[in-house]
Amino acid sequence: MRRSYLTVTLLLALMMATLPVAASGEALQPATATITLGGAGAWVGASAPDDLTLPMSTPDPASRAKAWIPQEPGTKKWIELFYGPYVIHPGSDFSRIDPEIAQMDGYAVGFEPSVVYADGTEASGHDIHIHHAHWTWLDPDAPGGHRWFYGTGEERTQGSLDPSAKADPRYKDGMRYGIRVKRGDQLGFISMLHNKTARALTVYIKIRIQMVYGTHEQIEEEKGWDFHNLTPVLVGSTFNVPRTGGEYVYPLDSTKKNIGPHGNYASPVASSKVVPGVGQVFEVPWDGTIVIGAGHSHPGAREVVLSNMGTKKDPCSQDGDRFPGVTVARSRNITRGDVFPSEEFQMGLAQPGWRVHVRKGDRLVLNGVYDATNYAYPDAMSFFGMYIDTSEKTSDEEVCTAELLNDPGATSDEISWTVPNQKWPEHHPMKTCERCDKPGPLPKPGPETNTVHIAGFQYLPGNLGYEGEPFGPPVVQKGETLTFINEDYALGAVRHSITTCRAPCNGDYTVNYPFHDGEIHSGALGYMWEETYVTARSEPYWELDTSKMDKGYYTYYCQLHAWMRGGFYVK
Repeated sequence: MRRSYLTVTLLLALMMATLPVAASGEALQPATATITLGGAGAWVGASAPDDLTLPMSTPDPASRAKAWIPQEPGTKKWIELFYGPYVIHPGSDFSRIDPEIAQMDGYAVGFEPSVVYADGTEASGHDIHIHHAHWTWLDPDAPGGHRWFYGTGEERTQGSLDPSAKADPRYKDGMRYGIRVKRGDQLGFISMLHNKTARALTVYIKIRIQMVYGTHEQIEEEKGWDFHNLTPVLVGSTFNVPRTGGEYVYPLDSTKKNIGPHGNYASPVASSKVVPGVGQVFEVPWDGTIVIGAGHSHPGAREVVLSNMGTKKDPCSQDGDRFPGVTVARSRNITRGDVFPSEEFQMGLAQPGWRVHVRKGDRLVLNGVYDATNYAYPDAMSFFGMYIDTSEKTSDEEVCTAELLNDPGATSDEISWTVPNQKWPEHHPMKTCERCDKPGPLPKPGPETNTVHIAGFQYLPGNLGYEGEPFGPPVVQKGETLTFINEDYALGAVRHSITTCRAPCNGDYTVNYPFHDGEIHSGALGYMWEETYVTARSEPYWELDTSKMDKGYYTYYCQLHAWMRGGFYVK
């Protein structure tokens, strides 16, 4: 049974409703959280300031108690939260729900997440992958019983609200942006760390949050700052991208017949639906101005596009591109070193002066653009996180418009352009390959069999990942069923997939290799209570019907552990 994000947060609400508070002021049972803003997640901030990346520090078990200690109103400082230590078992992609109660009043204005080892060094994304990590508020009056605060995903987006505030002429008069946190707020973290290696890893999640302490009234009295409280909104979908030989835009290029399995998430927006041939459409429940925004995607994406169709009674005019209404943001998938597709990327953030004016009832439309020329991308994502200033009402002249405050004459392309959110890490060199497949003859066929076991991170028979496999790739008669059994699931809830890649698919795993050739994908084999894969199977086994397959040699890898390889012959 697949669980949606909304189901997860309902469970979270039940857990938090009776959450006790320790004598120290900390919530009992502290646990994981990775924090940044954005889609499943994209930080939604302006470009990262130079001081965002702070010096390395070792995990401090008392960090959370220290972080919640109130300061003088108007004090602005970085607080550091550590969660863990957590032993992430080999191959694990287990989800966690961790409660927290805020012990202070203030505004969050900057965010920097990371996964670190005990000595404080940052873990490589090649080893630890953040599927997602979200911070939510418990709110029984909101759809799903929660309101999204912010989150991150594999690109570990980070940023600060200050550049967006400084772009407004009112900044010199004290106008500021922040996300309000109130003493007693019941918060919950939903996180999913994926250990991509075959060894146990002990890690901490480190969150650096820049806070301005105090209530609005206290800060205004002390500093003269007028904080505009931003309302976070997160909308997006999970879906499959087929290999098309060109560009694929979801859901714009989908039809009712070919849309396939997909998920749909929106918080706290009540109305959101995936409309084939249009996009994911959601109605804005307030008047206001979107001041910060960014997308989230997966490797293989080119961009996440946000457009505005206006209200049903007063629609926006088409601006001439293929996206509905007026295009207001194109959050680019920026790969490191211009290597594409790549697992090492970040999402473009809206420029500091970017503003989008919306009315209650405006239909914002989200589309994910993927380059499916050479590859397919199962379980892809397209999300957009945005922060709306609901105190800024939209005038008649501003309907269906976006602007750059610092460039009144900017074109629509210039307004929708997005910028990098962080510097590339120097301590983790990027591993790529140009000619990824190793030359050599095809392996000799092994035994005829109808069963392949996945055990110890090997496909048996037919394993190509390690030396010492005594048999060659198995042979199955065309028309018979080849069954794959994930034995690792019973030993530690480790899930695997059978995802074909172009033969010989024998090169070393790097950020740009391997990728799915679009032929066969089993989905993740094994049940997970919070499911993030639309192709996942509850059972730890999968049956492949070979009746419609061509004769020949097939190679495959594990989508969750890309260094695992296997092969078989259809005879």
